[in-house]
Amino acid sequence: MSMAQRQAEMLAQQVVPADVALERQRGQQFFAQLIDGDKLMQLQPMGPAAVYDAMVTSWLIVLQRLHGGATLQQTVASFIETRALHTNAKGRLAEGRLSANSGAYSRARTRLELSVLEHLSKHVFDSLVTALLPPVGDRRAFILDGTTIQLSPTPELKKAFPPASNQHGDSVWPIALLVVAHELESGCALRPEVGAMYGPEATSEVALTKQILPKLPANSVLLADRNFGVFAIAWGARQAGHELVSRLTSLVSRSFSSVPSATRPRRTSGYVSLEGRLGTQSRRSPFASRTACRGEHQCVDL
Repeated sequence: MSMAQRQAEMLAQQVVPADVALERQRGQQFFAQLIDGDKLMQLQPMGPAAVYDAMVTSWLIVLQRLHGGATLQQTVASFIETRALHTNAKGRLAEGRLSANSGAYSRARTRLELSVLEHLSKHVFDSLVTALLPPVGDRRAFILDGTTIQLSPTPELKKAFPPASNQHGDSVWPIALLVVAHELESGCALRPEVGAMYGPEATSEVALTKQILPKLPANSVLLADRNFGVFAIAWGARQAGHELVSRLTSLVSRSFSSVPSATRPRRTSGYVSLEGRLGTQSRRSPFASRTACRGEHQCVDL
């Protein structure tokens, strides 16, 4: 079977229905509106005959995710099948001579510069978020959360993100720790801060949160669970010009309840004693704190 026959067979197996093709066209048009294609090309310039340039490769990566992790072969076949929809189609794509083999697309993904992906992530986030009104007056609100992910067990990833270990030795999978900030109104996430969960360079949610704070819009409101309701994050948020709304652990809430009820703030701005939390010496935290209390041991920083 000739190469042309093999390509025709693969395309026949991947025929895109008209409604799906229209959906993808709209998706691509929306994607093009969100990003600065010229900027992507400046970050990673390529020759005029290149089909899988930074713009096309970025879109095909997004397309894969939108369709449940489609394979490289399916993505390339869809790209060729819908070539008539690409207003900027050029060279082999426009002429219908582009190979259905996924090798070129795979190499294009590999050579895509990190700066392109970082710019793409930030620009899409900014475009979507600014299209919606802030949820708290003129202030943006962000939900902070942390998680871990398992990575492929390659030597490079194991070195950067050591696996967990116990008395029987190291496990197989490298583990990365992430902290993500989702904008409340749009649901869009900033690019997460990532660090090692284990090993000599292990980090923490507190350290990663402090890295993400300067990247948030000025005067943001942060919503977080009790793991984030600690002095270091509250102080970091204050220093970055934000306010923190967080649940508290029982230990921290008891520290609040140790303050005499007559002086404890209840939904008012002021200073909160952290005696018992920061040591025997009574200290006053220099960040505005608003506390809602229910009983003597259930105080939540607002």
